Amino acid sequence: MRNNFPKTGILFRFYLRKDWLLLAIWWLVIGGLNLIVGVIYNRMYGTDQNIRSIARTLQTPAMASMFGSLPSAQKYTTFDIAVGEMLIFTIIMLFIMNIQLVIKNTRGEEDNGVTELIRGLAIGKLAQSSAVLFETVMVTALIAMTGFAYLNLAGATLEAVGLFVSLLFIGGCLASTLSLLVAQIAGSAQKMSHHTLQFTTSGTVEIKTNTLAWQHIVDELMLNAEKYSPDQSTITIQLMVDKTDIVLQVADQGVGIKASEREKVFQRLYRIDESRSQQVPGTGLGLSIVESYVQRLNGIVEISDNQPQGTIFTVRIPKPIEE
Repeated sequence: MRNNFPKTGILFRFYLRKDWLLLAIWWLVIGGLNLIVGVIYNRMYGTDQNIRSIARTLQTPAMASMFGSLPSAQKYTTFDIAVGEMLIFTIIMLFIMNIQLVIKNTRGEEDNGVTELIRGLAIGKLAQSSAVLFETVMVTALIAMTGFAYLNLAGATLEAVGLFVSLLFIGGCLASTLSLLVAQIAGSAQKMSHHTLQFTTSGTVEIKTNTLAWQHIVDELMLNAEKYSPDQSTITIQLMVDKTDIVLQVADQGVGIKASEREKVFQRLYRIDESRSQQVPGTGLGLSIVESYVQRLNGIVEISDNQPQGTIFTVRIPKPIEE
């Protein structure tokens, strides 16, 4: 579990720096509207006649469909009118904001290749999703807190305003959570393998090593094999341990890699066969990420031909010296 979240804080700060203008705009639009309501509604609906008039309007079917039903009461206050008009509307705006932020920083970045860049920073599997969730929760909380401006309205109590702010926060958090869940499901569906996976080991393999690094190595090699192998072909993963090394082999049945290209494929942004690579999503960073992690573990990665066709990536990592 601890390997799922490394560098979440770094990514969270990165997203805040990257999205600060968008976050500020959303705060001004939604939070600013709450602040304005807290200032002007006493003047707009300061008399019983004005309150009764707007209450009748809000109880019409058309307005109820837009803002929700106004609860029945013998006498409404300015605060009641403000909440009746703004609660559902603000939550809808928070839904739109959080959906945009989540999709932009998950599915959008994956389609643009940014996620592949981020994977090279030794982050945990859940670090990106967690950082995006923290960002949306933070901005939702800041916007929800502007609801305390309603304390200025006639008829407001601290308990009622606190409930209003809590509903805004819960609605926004629900939106971000659902959006993140949908984005993850969509990403998993897109990555769903159409290949047969075979995994073999040489007996029991139990080695204390850098599991996060191995996680990235295996993920990138499998993703590379899936990208460049025809559907319904077989991808074979073998994990072995000899006297000195941990050995991982990932073999596919794709088009293979020419001998002249084998050194170049580990270069950042390098992609073989440009005409074919344009049809395959990616940035050309996956294998450079593999080599980077392998080197951190003082290992090597080699490429050889598979038979009758395809490529075999062999990773050899020295066994840690047991104390």
